[in-house]
Amino acid sequence: MGMWGGRRLARWLCGLGAVWGALLLACEPVPEEAAEGALAETGATLSSGAGAVSAGFPVNPAVLRTLETLAQERLPAGPAVAFDGEQYLVVWSDARREVPNLFGARVRKDGTLLDPLGFIIAELLPESRVLIQGGSPAVAFDGTRFIVLWQGREDSRELFATRVTRDGRSLDPAGIPLPPILSGVGVTPDIACDGRGTCLVVRKEFSEEDEPPPGEDEVLGGVLLRDGAVVGDAFRIGGRDSLPRNQAVAWSGREFLVVWQDQRSGGGEDDIFGARVTREGSVVDPDGFPISTAPGAQTAPDVAWTGSRFLVVWEDSRAGERDIFGARVTREGTVVDPDGFPISTAPTEQTQVRIASGGGTTLVVWTDLRTGRPRIRGARVEGDDVLDPSGFAVSTAFFAQDTPAVAFGGGRFLVTFAAAQDAARPGAKTVLAVRVDDDGDTLDSPALRVLRGTPAQRLPAAAFGGGNYLVAWQDFRDDEGPHIRVTRVRPDGTVLDKNGLRLPSAPGAAGPVVASDGRDFLVVWREPGEAEGETLIRAARVGGSGTLRDATALELGTSTGLEPRLAVAFGGGRYLAVWPGSEPGSPPFSPQHIRGARVARDGTVLDPGGFLLSPFGPGEQTTPAVAFVGGRFLVVYRDSFTTFPFFINRILGTRVTLEGIVVDPEGFLVVERSGFEFSPAIASSGTQALVVWTDSTSVEVDLFGSRVTADATVLDPDGFPISTAPGNQLLPTVTFDGLRYRVAWEDDHERRQDIFGARVLTDGTVLDPEGEPIATEPLDEELTPALASDGRGGVAVFYSRFTRGPLLNFRVRGRFLE
Repeated sequence: MGMWGGRRLARWLCGLGAVWGALLLACEPVPEEAAEGALAETGATLSSGAGAVSAGFPVNPAVLRTLETLAQERLPAGPAVAFDGEQYLVVWSDARREVPNLFGARVRKDGTLLDPLGFIIAELLPESRVLIQGGSPAVAFDGTRFIVLWQGREDSRELFATRVTRDGRSLDPAGIPLPPILSGVGVTPDIACDGRGTCLVVRKEFSEEDEPPPGEDEVLGGVLLRDGAVVGDAFRIGGRDSLPRNQAVAWSGREFLVVWQDQRSGGGEDDIFGARVTREGSVVDPDGFPISTAPGAQTAPDVAWTGSRFLVVWEDSRAGERDIFGARVTREGTVVDPDGFPISTAPTEQTQVRIASGGGTTLVVWTDLRTGRPRIRGARVEGDDVLDPSGFAVSTAFFAQDTPAVAFGGGRFLVTFAAAQDAARPGAKTVLAVRVDDDGDTLDSPALRVLRGTPAQRLPAAAFGGGNYLVAWQDFRDDEGPHIRVTRVRPDGTVLDKNGLRLPSAPGAAGPVVASDGRDFLVVWREPGEAEGETLIRAARVGGSGTLRDATALELGTSTGLEPRLAVAFGGGRYLAVWPGSEPGSPPFSPQHIRGARVARDGTVLDPGGFLLSPFGPGEQTTPAVAFVGGRFLVVYRDSFTTFPFFINRILGTRVTLEGIVVDPEGFLVVERSGFEFSPAIASSGTQALVVWTDSTSVEVDLFGSRVTADATVLDPDGFPISTAPGNQLLPTVTFDGLRYRVAWEDDHERRQDIFGARVLTDGTVLDPEGEPIATEPLDEELTPALASDGRGGVAVFYSRFTRGPLLNFRVRGRFLE
């Protein structure tokens, strides 16, 4: 069979040179196919006790476009940039994976993007378990390599460094920990290098002691790096009366100047202080010296060496609203402009100032609000003479811009910044860049798209009908937000709908589920409503020939929960869709109960708005699943309530007739154990069903099951273990292949999410109690499996996998199980 080898995937290959060439355009090109097939697994099958598992295959070719995955965990969050003499390196924290990664892309002096899809600089690795804080990194070039700084989070909130070679290779993806002064948290790092291998890293540290000694609760710390290695211990910059924050550092050719905002003067207003540090780590000005103590607050400084003096810039509120001011400082620490001089005092506010200098020109950039919309503006400065007193627009692209960074190299500056193109989604940001010459002219209009890639595909669902599988997923390729797409896949692995069929889903659509009547399909999903906290439940029919039967989505009902999980099944000539939701008119995030709506084959919604399937009263019912068993629908769900002092959590079931009559309005008990039961899944053999759920009776989360007959008899009231392997088994999915049940789940016993599976006989015998690997790519997460079967022994599993190589995003893939 062609599905077993790379030959089947050859149709996905395209000329990489043509793709890369298109990506170098500054303007947004028409999306092109990426060579996803080139990244496919080898043709070898995975042999296991559960039978052969085919190689993975993509269900949809990738398109290349601007991504909006700039991480926003710690604000303000934006990119950083440095120059190595030939090229710039732009770095940012990226949210495309489950936890942030640090990404980078190199840009030539002529604006050519050398890494059109970026590359990973730092990531969560199984052996390190260090999580990356989704804020702003820092970067500098030490004469041989780039040094990138980033902050850990949770149990690893210290500061880390990663070395990056000039050809774009990360040498330390897990990071090099930098020593602290206090046993606390280091934040807002900055770095400067002397160009001969020595760098000074500065950051603020907080003590985690309940009652730290005086002067030890907040400190400004420094660490020296030489040739990428830590030199000695961390040391303190600034005196014990210093209350530092928002530090920055620059190199003069002889020594470093560290600047920061400081509240030591009292009155609740910050001033700007500085201290010089030698390349050996000696602090020349142990207590620091004042650079600006003007009325009002002076905050968020930055600094650059202009060739003869340092120029320090900051946000200044002496006139009320924040403006941009600057002051020159000599190598000897003399402040030439103790009152500061204005760089921008335009109406409203100017914030987030950054500075770079080179070739006799200094460029100051900032976020400007004079038009009511945040934009990046800049001004050139010579001495204390501002050459562009009104500032100039760096870019007019996109809806909003903020958090700029700037570096000089090759006779021009590269300004990079965060940008949001949709006012309705201000948190969805990308990274742009613009080159500026020494005359203040911008060289890139529109801006260079730095954060590019293949859009994500998530949350697959599948069903079999009409001789093919129909796969649905959440697709992020459109600018307005994610939507739902589907494609048909033959049992031999041929993808019939190459680009996927877009369903009539609104931006933000997610969580698709699929059922088939044997020929056609019904896809159900959720999408945001207009009211706060409202979620709409929508559906559309897809013909077995791949045609969209409903140009306008079918309206099933509403929910007020957070990301409610849906389910759908077919039987007796109609579909039943179920979801958790509150009573119509309930306030947002009211207790959830299970509701359902029947849909006829012709698309008629038989129960507009849905009807109640679970008990209405104390407690909450969530995460439903549904199957057709013995002429009725069987719905199972999680039921939770409090009987002081106990929290009760269990799995209940109810039967629903074809006429929509709820046979068990109070539900019947499927299982109630001493732990917590979550995420039930269900599949029918025709006369009975297997209910599978995650169980946290032990410290780890395991997988259990119970069989239920058509008359609601629970054959396994205590449940039986399906997988109790080390680690956690999560998000189960189950199908019946005509002879036995097939179960799959997310499994993290290898310290990463993989897909494992097991076979279960109709008598409850588990044939694979340890679980068998289905998708276990090293370093890559495989998430949210969805099983489907043709009922004659053929089984497919579809899942979302983080795919490396030129894709670097989550893509839906499939495998066949024999």
